Amino acid sequence: MEKQPNQKKLSGQRVGIKGYLSLIARVRRSPATLGQVTEFLGVTRSRGAAIIRSLRAVGLLRVSAWTDHDNGWSAKQPVFGYGGDPDEPHPTDSPRPSGKAHNSINATAIAAKSLIRAIVEPASKGDIAKETGISLSITCGLINHMTEIGLARVSGWLPTLYGGPPTALYVFGNGPSAARPKPIDTKELGRKNQAARARRMQQIELIRMTAAPANDAQIKEAA
Repeated sequence: MEKQPNQKKLSGQRVGIKGYLSLIARVRRSPATLGQVTEFLGVTRSRGAAIIRSLRAVGLLRVSAWTDHDNGWSAKQPVFGYGGDPDEPHPTDSPRPSGKAHNSINATAIAAKSLIRAIVEPASKGDIAKETGISLSITCGLINHMTEIGLARVSGWLPTLYGGPPTALYVFGNGPSAARPKPIDTKELGRKNQAARARRMQQIELIRMTAAPANDAQIKEAA
C-alpha cells in the first residue's frame, strides 16, 4: 500500500523530497490537475503550483492533457503527467498557456531528478550516493521510499566476497523486484575453498615434478 504525504499540512510547510517523489509516482500512475495535486500533497494551491513548476523545469512533469475546470468554467485546465516531453498544446491555441514552466529550479526538484537519473541503469545504494552527492544514510531511506511507492525496484543482486550478504541493485520502474538469493552456507563454502586450494597445490606439485626431467635433459643437451 502506498504511503501518502500528510494530508493536513499547513500552508507553506515544506513538502520535502519524499513528497516530491510521491507526487511523481502519483502522476506516473494517473495524470492529475492542480487541484488533485494539492489535495494529494495536502498543501495550498499556490504551494502546489510552485512544486509543479519546479518539477516541470527539471523535466519530470509535463502538461499531458487539458480538461474542463471542476467549477464549470469555460476555460480549460492542464493535466500534469510524468516526463519531459513537450507539453500538449492548448485545445484552443490560447496565447495564455496555463501552468507555464518556471525558470526557478529548487534544490528538492534537482535532488529528485538526480535520484531518478542515477537508477536509469542498475546501481547499488552506494553507487547512487556517489552519483547524487547525497549521504549514504539519506540515500538508503530515499531509495527504500522509492521502492515502496513504485519508482524503483531491485533488478538484481551483486554477490560479495567470502560469502557476505549480497548487494541489491536498483533500477527505475515499478515492476516486480528480483528475489534475494539464498544465504550461502559458510561451512560448505569453507569446504569448497579448502578443496580448491588442495587442487591448486596438486597442480603446482604436478608441474614441478614434470618440469624437472625436462630441465635435466636441457642441461645434458647443452653440455
